[in-house]
Amino acid sequence: MSFTLIITAEPENREPHETALAFAEAALAAAAGIHLVFFYHDAVRFASSGHTRGTDELLRAWRRFGQRNRVPLTLCSAAATRRGIGPDDAGARLPPGFNYGGLVQLGSAMLECSRVIRFGPWATASLYAYGFNPRTVFVFVKAWIWL
Repeated sequence: MSFTLIITAEPENREPHETALAFAEAALAAAAGIHLVFFYHDAVRFASSGHTRGTDELLRAWRRFGQRNRVPLTLCSAAATRRGIGPDDAGARLPPGFNYGGLVQLGSAMLECSRVIRFGPWATASLYAYGFNPRTVFVFVKAWIWL
């Protein structure tokens, strides 16, 4: 079983990022693979130069995860460009351990993996709508991966 993770939450919204990191760690602990972590929509704001202390901690956590597990961390270049922080924009600061990529890379990863999971404001809300607490979902991840 392998996963592609899509992160859509802005860096200031910690819960989806922490949930995604916890899921990714649990998946790897259960011998599943992570093909790609793709930062899309407002999540690309990691490339902006103005970070707060909380977003710096998240940035370091993602970087450690990517380096330790050799998982590519890709910021969508089109979404970044729309926000004025793309690869060609002067205000862009690509964080170490991250790279720019496009929807072609995302599509390729989606074809290679077994499951695609999106973490963002509405993804977390949908877990609550179905009666799940996102913090307790990871208890079942190991069993679910083998389905």
